[in-house]
Amino acid sequence: MPRYDPLPREWRMPSREDFGRYVEANLGGVLRDMEKARWKALGRCLLGIPIVVPLAVAAFFIGTSFHANPELLPYAVATVSVILAIGWAYRFTRTYKKDYKAQLVSPLVRFFGADFEYAANAFVHSDRYRASGIFSSPFDRYSGRDHIAGSAGGTRVECSQLRVERETLNADGSRHQWTRIFSGLFFVADFNQELVGSTWVFPDSVEAALGGWLAHKLQEWKIDRPGDLVTFEDRGFEKLFAVFASDSQVARNVLSPSLMRRLTSQRRMVKHPFWIAFRHGVLYVAIARRSGLFDPKLLSAVGRKQCMAIFDDIAIGLGLIEELSLNQRIWSAQ
Repeated sequence: MPRYDPLPREWRMPSREDFGRYVEANLGGVLRDMEKARWKALGRCLLGIPIVVPLAVAAFFIGTSFHANPELLPYAVATVSVILAIGWAYRFTRTYKKDYKAQLVSPLVRFFGADFEYAANAFVHSDRYRASGIFSSPFDRYSGRDHIAGSAGGTRVECSQLRVERETLNADGSRHQWTRIFSGLFFVADFNQELVGSTWVFPDSVEAALGGWLAHKLQEWKIDRPGDLVTFEDRGFEKLFAVFASDSQVARNVLSPSLMRRLTSQRRMVKHPFWIAFRHGVLYVAIARRSGLFDPKLLSAVGRKQCMAIFDDIAIGLGLIEELSLNQRIWSAQ
């Protein structure tokens, strides 16, 4: 098999400081405009209060005059009021959200490369999610948004927010409900080179709760985990992650000391768990986030902080691409 040429040496993951300077130099005006638009949208939402409240009061007296159940009436009025408030707010925040993504998020994404593109309503295909092998549970509902695609050197990259759920029944079988399997940012990076073996890196909540020896014993049982457990001497990494692989030597080649240090540092910085798979020359990264990373926060000022949060999550995937592409032990072994 021919030897793989890693990404060009001139390509490097841009630093957080570079990104901050880019935001200040190029997007200061956009941030100010978006802050004005936020206040405008918020003001219009607040205008709904003097409309919704009188309607709720009127509904209460109408219900009383028709001798509605006095115990259920307050709940019915409250429900109607909430629905009206949400509908009113959605009407005036929809345009603000669309402008925020077009005028701010799209330029932020282009910082990572000239060919990086952002599509608010697209998302990573479910076939790629399945191919990662990170989440073994079958799903019944798969949706997403905020798709990003581009090239990091010779590696094609895509990511998007995903929400993956399965349908379950209550214990008595009386009602269906949706259980979340994964919600967050999902990365795929294709190195265009077949690599034998698969390596998975999972958040290690067991280690933190039970300690090293007992945690490793439980992990060796491989409950709902692919491959075999692989342990490393880096104690900081071992406390945060559990590694499983089809080939322990490939896993050790992939997880170089510098890569383990990077993962440990990023996990401590972002404060939310992430999963990694490296299979057949394709890198997959799943970063758990409950809130929309690319959505504007109506009650929070638009500023540098939101921009840096976007960078921090995207940097996890792109940083791993840089690290893996320059790791000669992986590719020279093929």
